[in-house]
Amino acid sequence: MKQLSLLATLAVAASGVGEAQAQNVRVGLKGGPSYTTVVGQNVDGAAYKWGFHGGVLVNFKLSDRLSLQPEVLYSQKGTKEENSTTRIDVNYVDLPVVLRATPGLGGLFVEAGPQLGYLAGSTSRVDTRKPLARVTTDFAGSYPHFDVGYAVGFGYQLNSGLGIGLRYNGGLTHVLKGATDDDTARNSAFQLYLSALVGKGR
Repeated sequence: MKQLSLLATLAVAASGVGEAQAQNVRVGLKGGPSYTTVVGQNVDGAAYKWGFHGGVLVNFKLSDRLSLQPEVLYSQKGTKEENSTTRIDVNYVDLPVVLRATPGLGGLFVEAGPQLGYLAGSTSRVDTRKPLARVTTDFAGSYPHFDVGYAVGFGYQLNSGLGIGLRYNGGLTHVLKGATDDDTARNSAFQLYLSALVGKGR
């Protein structure tokens, strides 16, 4: 009888731990528009262009004010030439891991952390008028396969799981070396997103 009581107690304790851990983990989706270009030396005339980013995330609650959030995102980046129809599209599978802090002002949060991007494809496109045509060149084999960078941002998260945020994503890798030998261009992206989390807690 004592053994049965002990087993029952352990089962209840294990159930409680599992429930507590489940309350500290939330999964979700996020996505929205991106406004991207390249910065650095020898990139005069590079202008911003619009794109999209979206993917999945997992939020691990570390304390009442801190959480760790790894993400897997498909991100359209690149740039376009100012006063021209030439544009470069560089698309990545990004893996940011951000530390999110809530200062206690409702659902307001700030976030920052490293990011690793894997090149999913890159093209250079020129739209011509005479004759009407679009010339597209695939440069995926010329550019670096990985982009090391960082992400910083802020936003607002409701207890229901719905949230909105603005993030700056900066690259540290020279991503357009396939275009010119002396190019030191780095990715620069502003990302506005909506998110939806499933689970308990903020």
